[in-house]
Amino acid sequence: MVRFSKREVPWEEVTLVDGHYVLKGEEFADDMKGWALVLVKGERCSPQTIVTRCTLYKQYTTKEALEAAADSYGGLTDRDFLSLG
Repeated sequence: MVRFSKREVPWEEVTLVDGHYVLKGEEFADDMKGWALVLVKGERCSPQTIVTRCTLYKQYTTKEALEAAADSYGGLTDRDFLSLG
């Protein structure tokens, strides 16, 4: 299961390292979580990438996992359609 949440991060929890904003604190050191820091100004937001040290997701990215997921939905099992590349 993947859960997403959002919250405003006060500037006290952010530091600048080599020109990049970095989240600091115990919460952000958890190896089982990932983070995306997004700057929002009015209707615009910065590009973002999720950062995580957790590798559990890799077990779901194999060809076998993709085929099993497609089969479990009762469709999308055309082998030419199923491609990781």
